[in-house]
Parts: sequence; structure tokens; C-alpha cells
Amino acid sequence: MKKIMIGLIAAFFFIGIYFYVTGQRASVLEKELATDIFHEIQISQKPLEDILHQDMT
Repeated sequence: MKKIMIGLIAAFFFIGIYFYVTGQRASVLEKELATDIFHEIQISQKPLEDILHQDMT
């Protein structure tokens, strides 16, 4: 019974670390995307709606 509890705790620990790391990676990508959009708005004289609807390259 003790081995099962230790195994479950270890599994939850590693699952938590996995979701934390993948969440951090998403945050970095979201920040980069927001920064790119912000710089595009500063450079361009297009309305924000046109910039957001254009295809990403």
C-alpha cells in the first residue's frame, strides 16, 4: 500500500511539472505573438482589424 501511494505521489508530481513546463512555453509564444502584433501596429498605418485578419506567415 505504501509503494502505491509513493507511486501516485510521484506520478502527480511529474504530471504537474509537465503541465507547468508546457504552460510556460505557451506563455512565451503568446508574448512573442503579442509583441509582433504590437510592432506591426506601430509600423503600419493599417487599422488593427485588418492586421489581425491577415494571414500569418
